[in-house]
Amino acid sequence: MSFPPPSPTPGQPGFPQAPGAKAPLGRRRIRGLVCLLLLAILGGTAITQAPLEVGRWHLAKAIKLREDGQKAAAYLELSAAIDAFPKNPELLLQRAEWEIDDGEKEKAITDIDKCLEVAGTDVNWLQVHSLFLQNCREFQRAVDDWKKIERFSKRSGKPPRASALNGLAYAQALANVELDEALNNVDEALDLVPKEPALLDTRGFVLYRQGNYEDSLRDMDRAVKGMDADVDGVRQQYGDDAIKKPQGKVSLETVPRTLQELDSANRAWSKYERAMRSAAVGHYHRALVLAALDRKEEAEKDLAVARELIGKEPDESLF
Repeated sequence: MSFPPPSPTPGQPGFPQAPGAKAPLGRRRIRGLVCLLLLAILGGTAITQAPLEVGRWHLAKAIKLREDGQKAAAYLELSAAIDAFPKNPELLLQRAEWEIDDGEKEKAITDIDKCLEVAGTDVNWLQVHSLFLQNCREFQRAVDDWKKIERFSKRSGKPPRASALNGLAYAQALANVELDEALNNVDEALDLVPKEPALLDTRGFVLYRQGNYEDSLRDMDRAVKGMDADVDGVRQQYGDDAIKKPQGKVSLETVPRTLQELDSANRAWSKYERAMRSAAVGHYHRALVLAALDRKEEAEKDLAVARELIGKEPDESLF
């Protein structure tokens, strides 16, 4: 998910005339009106952007405090920013992420719900809400979010139908509910985008939940092959230097990680991280299927690949 860029600064229209000459009265009036209009636009832009920028400044300061081990001071700084800018969902999201990291799940859920309340009907923030709930293992609530997203997609085409159907099917599989409906959803998505590895992985995972391991493995094999190819493709396209995430800049970390997970930016390192995580998911899911088929050595190989891709032990939080 990407957020709207700052409003562009309008250019000043020109009025051809001789150097030093006064424009005709009509043109002077037009120029005056244009100047007033520009002031109104620029003033409106400044008013709109100022709270966002000041809020991000407070957020950066709070993050630096937390990085320095001053958790209490970081929470105070962030809470002050939220009090000053209560309509900024990004600040609430950051606090919710810290709370879940610190074992304060109830507080985190309260903040992420408030975040969605502040954001209103924005479907992008509904996706943020659903992903956060999934990360908290609140899978059933995430299903409820995805049903709303799917209905919105059906009306507006945003997000694209295949993405909405896949998101709902995957949430249903994570929650282990409504599996027949989930299978229909992902089949419909595959009709729209055939052979897409992410969709094949979702269908394989749904089939795994249903206990249909042989059919699941066929989908997983195709999904993993495509996902691994995507990782290699990004590396070959951009080169090893370009796919390394920049380090040591606080500004990079002022975007809460839930937004980073949904980031659709075209930066090489961002593409590479998404490709690696997707491949790790595919290998982890296939390991589950292979273990269910009592093919333990093959399952362990897939787990080892997933471990290498994400740098930690894969578990049900990997999706």
